[in-house]
Amino acid sequence: MMTQPYQRFTLAMLMMATIICTADKLIFAFAGPSIIRDLDLSPLEFGLAGSAFFFIYSIAGVAVGFLANRVQTKWILTGMSLIWAVSQFAVSFAGSLGTLIAARLLLGAGTGPATAVTQHAGFKWYAPNERLGVSTMIHVSVIIGGLVASAVLPLAVQHLGWRTSFLLLGLASVGWVGLWLPFGREGTVDAHASVDTSPKRSYRQTLLNKSFVMISLLGFIGGVPGVVGFSWLAVFLQEGVGLNSGQMSLYLVCLALTLMFVNLLVMAGSKRALRNGTSFQKAMVWPPLFAIMIGGAAYLGLRYVGGNMPMTLALYLIASVASNLLPPFAFAIVAHLCGASQRGAVLAIYNGIVTLAGIVTPGLIGYMISDMGGDASAGFDQFFTLCGGMALAVSILAFMVLDPEKTRKRLDLDCRMETTLRSPASS
Repeated sequence: MMTQPYQRFTLAMLMMATIICTADKLIFAFAGPSIIRDLDLSPLEFGLAGSAFFFIYSIAGVAVGFLANRVQTKWILTGMSLIWAVSQFAVSFAGSLGTLIAARLLLGAGTGPATAVTQHAGFKWYAPNERLGVSTMIHVSVIIGGLVASAVLPLAVQHLGWRTSFLLLGLASVGWVGLWLPFGREGTVDAHASVDTSPKRSYRQTLLNKSFVMISLLGFIGGVPGVVGFSWLAVFLQEGVGLNSGQMSLYLVCLALTLMFVNLLVMAGSKRALRNGTSFQKAMVWPPLFAIMIGGAAYLGLRYVGGNMPMTLALYLIASVASNLLPPFAFAIVAHLCGASQRGAVLAIYNGIVTLAGIVTPGLIGYMISDMGGDASAGFDQFFTLCGGMALAVSILAFMVLDPEKTRKRLDLDCRMETTLRSPASS
């Protein structure tokens, strides 16, 4: 591992930014019941506000991803954090559905690039064989953000009010910028090491190969139920399951701790397997595919536990933990498929595809609840059944199709052949 002075500081700051970003996204779900009540929103209106967050989320993510190939991530992260702050301030003063939707649109534009940009910024400090660790730590930061949010935000909303809670999160982003501007630095691994030795290929070749298409489809399907955490989570746990605010906070803290432990355990096992000579396919592809299958089965099981609270909570925990194993593997796989010159854009395109789920999911849940006569429990049963079936089907297909190592070798060979045929010596 490199010993550059700002390496650990930068990773710590990226993790902190990820924690703040996660809390910014989750508070809408925790404040959901209060927002619905105070602004007098219907399920469909609240679902629309939840979906609005994702309307330009993916577009902004892809656009900034291409920008990250040319502009230092220090300045991109600064701008994004200020956007987070402004959007949270706007929500704290929202008095109508229109203002709420506008603020959510702005937050989506600011957070859409966050995952890809933080991954790209971290990868600039670490060699390729260490990047699964970077990806894991940033993903763990998402879990820590969920843990902090689960422990603090429901109580903050209850005792301080949802408007004050949004205001405080905006101030947290401002504080992060105040520390990042004087001390943030850009990594130089790509500039000082010959890490991008693969032949130059077009974006079409990188994005249309079967491995990239498959990992993107898998990420999209796996991400659909995860969107619940950014919009309908409090409604699901309180109205669908029957937890009060205190019980919900305790359950979500347990869920976040389990997520963190399992992620670190599985990542450590995969890194050890790679060091011991296990193939990329077995060490990096099989674990998330098995996890998605387990998660899909658990989501399917929610429909058949007959409203039993302990079983519902247990199955939801298993499904959430299993589904959340995919992201760190997926980002490392996508980075493996492309060179450094394309990495920022390709990571953003992948993340943009995955987060398209957010456009559909909140509104779809609202429609399903309304279709069930306002019965939240029945609506969520229908939704999770759909999620489980899709996850099982796509993960089985991925076992047959997804092979990043083989795909990269074939793409490199094709590029070398094209280069040879176009060279003057071949004519």
